[in-house]
Amino acid sequence: MSMYGEAIARLDDAMVQFERLPRLVAAQACAYAAAGDTNEALNRLGELEELAEERFVDPFWTSAVYVALGEHDRAFEMLDRAYEAGSMRLPNVSVDPKFDPLRDDPRLTELLGRIGLEPVPIEASRALSGRGAV
Repeated sequence: MSMYGEAIARLDDAMVQFERLPRLVAAQACAYAAAGDTNEALNRLGELEELAEERFVDPFWTSAVYVALGEHDRAFEMLDRAYEAGSMRLPNVSVDPKFDPLRDDPRLTELLGRIGLEPVPIEASRALSGRGAV
């Protein structure tokens, strides 16, 4: 089983135990996207949107999925919604490696400025996450 396959299987188990928490659905969508299975990633994104119809789902999680799918404009739409919703997770964007593909986009600098943060270089975000510099 591949690294992604193992992660997806463990997330399946966790979702049964923790009643499909949005962060777990998003994590699984990101894992499918990283594994190259766009259809399954989109299916999980659909689940996340269905959950959002039933209860609050922090747009931060949806933005992470869009980043994983390479849909940066949609990711920024969700990050703006997360800002408007007062997401307590939004500062994580400055250091979470999942958001590295957005680091060179001026919209990220603008968003971070709105919450009082400065951009963190990719090398620093990877060092903070334990992934090391490229």
